[in-house]
Amino acid sequence: MRAAVLGRLRRIGLFGELLSHVQVRLATLGRVRTFEAGEALFRQGKSYDHLVILLNGRVSLEWGGSDATRSRSSGELGPGSIVGNTDLTPGQISRATVTAIGKVEVLQLDYLALALSAMPYPESMPAVQAAVRTSLVDISAAATRVEDGDGMQ
Repeated sequence: MRAAVLGRLRRIGLFGELLSHVQVRLATLGRVRTFEAGEALFRQGKSYDHLVILLNGRVSLEWGGSDATRSRSSGELGPGSIVGNTDLTPGQISRATVTAIGKVEVLQLDYLALALSAMPYPESMPAVQAAVRTSLVDISAAATRVEDGDGMQ
């Protein structure tokens, strides 16, 4: 299973540039999770201590009011997308709900696991952080960016 996850990580452009031993640690420390259609990966208003890398399937992003008539969609994300918060620290509140469209498989990385993945190789940590931050869809800021007229697609 880990070999398959590692192969998928290597095909994701930003992770393909990381040193091989860091890729192996990410695949080892991460947890593969499956979500069925309609299940929420993240819910607006809740805090999370992890990010997810979409391995298979698609998710929708929504933010806004408490009912469907006030919610707004910011689009869909597919394999290779990374969803979490950009400061990579626990306890950030999600300002978006991320929902599976069909069956979705993700690699879940706790922020602590992400830090641990490069700890034995301190020279790799800036590359890991840069790789994640470059492609991460920030659910703690999604609503702010959209409310400012800078929607996400």
